[in-house]
Amino acid sequence: MSQVIPLKFNYGDSSPSGIGEILTSDVMAVSSIVTSTLSVDSFSTESLSSTTVKASTVSGTIVKGIEVSGTTVSGSTVRGLTSVSGLVVEGVTLSGIDTKGTTVSGTTVKGITVSGGSVYGTTVSATTNKGVAYAGETAIFTTSLKVSGCPYPAPFGYVQTDTAGNNSTDEHNFASGADTTNIVSDSDHLTWKDSEKQFHVSAAGTYELIANLVVDSGSQSDPIEIRSKRNGSTVLTISPKLYGNVGPVERTFHNILTAEAGDTLTVTVHMDDGGTKTAHIEVGSTLTIKRVL
Repeated sequence: MSQVIPLKFNYGDSSPSGIGEILTSDVMAVSSIVTSTLSVDSFSTESLSSTTVKASTVSGTIVKGIEVSGTTVSGSTVRGLTSVSGLVVEGVTLSGIDTKGTTVSGTTVKGITVSGGSVYGTTVSATTNKGVAYAGETAIFTTSLKVSGCPYPAPFGYVQTDTAGNNSTDEHNFASGADTTNIVSDSDHLTWKDSEKQFHVSAAGTYELIANLVVDSGSQSDPIEIRSKRNGSTVLTISPKLYGNVGPVERTFHNILTAEAGDTLTVTVHMDDGGTKTAHIEVGSTLTIKRVL
């Protein structure tokens, strides 16, 4: 098959002066490219302004500031873009793509398949993602990610007793009367109020409570009631037995429950004998809360 060379008119002032070969350094104003195969060094808003590329294959190309619809992009690298704003990307297949150091803002992305690529060092803000599928060895690295509305990694809180708690016949909150150390990963979702000995929830969701209690009832034997509390109301109660003169002993408690913004959550303990026997939490008892959904 004979070689086909694209030609252009060479201009002097405003009139053609001859015919020459189109070079890779030439810039062409194109309004639409349909059912084409494109393999060039770079497209940008300078060389392809207000352009729609439809049902096309773009290979080994850097694409910037272009509306892309129904397009297959293969083996491409997009890096160091300062901003991609108001872009609509629909029905696109991305295969073996790396995107690095890119900011995407106010963008709608829907019906996208990403296969065997990596996305990292990227900020996505005010963006709509619909029907996006990730397959193969795709990796996403980000400092801010939500899954089903829940941040990832999931917010958690942890409290441990550094001294023994109150010895009481009354029901009392975890760590009541004890000095504590606490760690909270995300104060926008959880805070520990040490004066109240309970967690405050700032975001609605499903939460997990795990208590690992070192308890002592002295010489007294009876079940000890361990309860989860939401806004002071009991959610779940267990009653493991304590035996006199064998403590302190370890007892565990686990509960998954829902909470609304503004709710308080904690765990309480007391002896189940009608209010005459005492028990307390020892040093090293812990309470953990984690948002799971």
